Order: sequence, then structure tokens, then C-alpha cells
Amino acid sequence: MDKKKIITRLLVVLLFVTIDSYGQDVNEIKWECKDNIQPFFITDTCLLTDGLQNFWGNNASYYSKYMSINDNNFFFVFLPIGSGVPLKVIDIYRQEDYLWRLVAMGKIQEYCFSITVDLDSCNNRIVFSTLDMEYDRNAGKIKAVTKGKEISELSLSELLRDD
Repeated sequence: MDKKKIITRLLVVLLFVTIDSYGQDVNEIKWECKDNIQPFFITDTCLLTDGLQNFWGNNASYYSKYMSINDNNFFFVFLPIGSGVPLKVIDIYRQEDYLWRLVAMGKIQEYCFSITVDLDSCNNRIVFSTLDMEYDRNAGKIKAVTKGKEISELSLSELLRDD
């Protein structure tokens, strides 16, 4: 075999390895150890979202979700940060009396448009999944949103545990 063929084959293999690493699904969420989370309380979720809006400006691309589970209220904030490969920060607050307490924090490097959270009541867990978008280039808008791959989960007992 001549050198050109060997080099060409090596470059093709390297190209496929590189493409495969960029095309991989979303990494799992890396959750912060509960012992490392500083006690943080807010009085109202509107204060939190207003604070994010004031800090990041009108172009803030964070989003949030409220869930009520077995008489417990949770507020999830998904905040993309960084440049290059985007990093998404996830903060989970639980309502205690009239205050919202930060009970979990996670980070994910994402290769998707967005992630969402849902309750799996059969298994008593909260499930995080990707959201896949179908984009219509002619109309310049999103045609459909579907739930993609499950990327992480948290047990409700973890979020309800008081430390």
C-alpha cells in the first residue's frame, strides 16, 4: 500500500471519530453534592426571575418550570451560560412555608436546544429529558417539539430531605 492511501484512510477514520464525538447525545447532568450547596432562600419566584432578567438583560434565554408534587412545590430554573460549548445550569427550589429554598444544583454540557423535567410518579422520581426541535427553514420557525432522550433523574426523597 502506498503512503497516500494509508494517510487518506487514517484521515477518514479520524474524521469519523471527530464527527462521532460531536454528534453524541447530551451528557448526563452532574449534580452538586448537597453538602456543598450554601443555604439560599428567596421569598418569591418572581424575584428570582426578575433578578435573572436584570442580571442577564432582555435577551436572557433562561427558562423555568413550576411543579406541585404531593403537597410540595418545586421551581426549576434552567440557565444557559458560557460561550463555545454551552453549559446549562439547573437550580431546583422547594417551597418551605413562605420561602423558596435551593435544594439542588446541576450542570450539563448540552448539544440540544433545551431540556425539560417531568414527574415519574410510578417510580417516585423527577426525570430530565432533552427536547428536540423540528425547524421549518422556509417559515423561519419551530414546527414541532418532541421529548428526546432521558438524561438524568432525581428521587423525590432526595429533594424532600432536610439537611
